[in-house]
Formats: sequence, structure tokens, C-alpha cells
Amino acid sequence: MESKGRHFIIDAFECQSDILNNAEELKKLLLSTIDHLGMEVLSTYFHSFSPQGVTGVICISTSH
Repeated sequence: MESKGRHFIIDAFECQSDILNNAEELKKLLLSTIDHLGMEVLSTYFHSFSPQGVTGVICISTSH
């Protein structure tokens, strides 16, 4: 069977809360990683919660 893509699931522990609670910094870090992997970004959406937390989605052309 030929593999046509990659799927990443990351469980992260002891992360810097100042990054995890900053939508722009988190987006910048994740987009840099995607660029390094040579993937094409189609769209992004990030939302910050108060007093803490961020949710985000990055759609890439290499996803299924």
C-alpha cells in the first residue's frame, strides 16, 4: 500500500503556558513547523479564550 500523507497527533506536557495561551504565538510556531515539513497551508483559524486557552485549526492541502 502506498502512503500518500502524514497524520500527526501530539500529546504535549510541561509546555510554556505563555505560548499555549497566546493564539498568535501558537499559530506562528505551528505554521513554522508546517513550512519546515514542506506542507501547503490552505487556511487557518485560531481563537483565544478568557482567561486562558486557545483553540485552532490549520487546514493543509496534504490532509485527507
